[in-house]
Amino acid sequence: KSSGIEPNHVTFVGVLTACSHVRMVEEGLKMYAIMETEYGIAPTKEHCSCMVDLLARAGHLTEAEKFIDEMKLEPDVVVWKTLLSACRTQGNVDLAQKAAENILRIDPCNSTAHVLL
Repeated sequence: KSSGIEPNHVTFVGVLTACSHVRMVEEGLKMYAIMETEYGIAPTKEHCSCMVDLLARAGHLTEAEKFIDEMKLEPDVVVWKTLLSACRTQGNVDLAQKAAENILRIDPCNSTAHVLL
């Protein structure tokens, strides 16, 4: 803000990705919230996928699942793959099953769901 440069949707994808990779969950949640309220940028599926990654990488799989369930946009394969990958890493078989089922519902020929399970 202090630089006078207005961020766009790509800026927020970068910021959310950075927060995810360094596990700055609270900062990422804050950035996601102000994206729309302060900058008028409506969340895209890219932003939502970043948020799922942010929560899941930090071990907050339940919160990531809740985020998906409450998304304004219809979750796509990328969102579900993000969750599935984190479930695999963290050993959450039940949630992995849900993610895989949703991937296959959207794209029945998707082999990633089978491989990650």
